Amino acid sequence: MQYEPFHAELTMDPKGRVMLPAQPRMALRMEGTNQLIAVANEGNEGGLSLFDQRHYRELLAARTAQIDPFDPYSPQMLFLRSVVSTNHTLTIDGNGRVLIPPRLRALAALDGRLMMFSMGTWIEVWNVSRWNERHPQLVRRWLDTTRHAPPPNSAPASPVAAESETPAR
Repeated sequence: MQYEPFHAELTMDPKGRVMLPAQPRMALRMEGTNQLIAVANEGNEGGLSLFDQRHYRELLAARTAQIDPFDPYSPQMLFLRSVVSTNHTLTIDGNGRVLIPPRLRALAALDGRLMMFSMGTWIEVWNVSRWNERHPQLVRRWLDTTRHAPPPNSAPASPVAAESETPAR
């Protein structure tokens, strides 16, 4: 499922329930989905990622297809232990709310004020303060990686072409 772009600041009630914004709530209802899988996306330094069950299973299968259970430090095993081990199934109640379990609330430092936004095929939920602190760092990291990346759809420069463009001394 692809979510329409949305960005919302929400309030979580004292029981840990949060109302999904209308756009994803309606999209999930139209798909016949009343459950989401939540995982802590950066351990205890990030937020939560929410997936519909089908998409979560597909991503997990692709990510762990070549896993070696006897290599405890492989990237796939580290991913399973640090991210997938935090997964919880959240049920969307009749009022369009999800209850975030205490363990996930603690990992993501979720309190009364939350930031929720779409990321294409999933939703992210962050503590507002943590998001406001992390977002500039993420933007800088993204800019650093894109400054050093070749432009989209460009062919790598040929070493021969580069030599021929160098002026003779």
